[in-house]
Amino acid sequence: ADLAHAPAALAHLVLVPNPPHNPKGDFPLDGDRVGDGPGERLTFSGIGVYQPALFAGQTPGAFALGPLLRAAAARGQVSGELYEGAWFDVGTPDRLAEAEAYLQGR
Repeated sequence: ADLAHAPAALAHLVLVPNPPHNPKGDFPLDGDRVGDGPGERLTFSGIGVYQPALFAGQTPGAFALGPLLRAAAARGQVSGELYEGAWFDVGTPDRLAEAEAYLQGR
């Protein structure tokens, strides 16, 4: 509910502290700016708000989001925030089971 519906940048990403399966992280965060250079990196949570202009020139169909985000971040066109609450990457059966166990224990 707190995310901007129309970010001022091309994209606004929610980053989280690095989980064990991604110890090097994805993007550095300096204030509210996501970069693509050196610095301590955080993990992209998969949650973001995007301006249509981010996708300009893309061929319809499936494509990788990462390269678009990295290029925009390198140009200073991505904002972000750090979320430090409960978050789970459910991209594998084992990590999905961890999330389910957490939720059942609440």
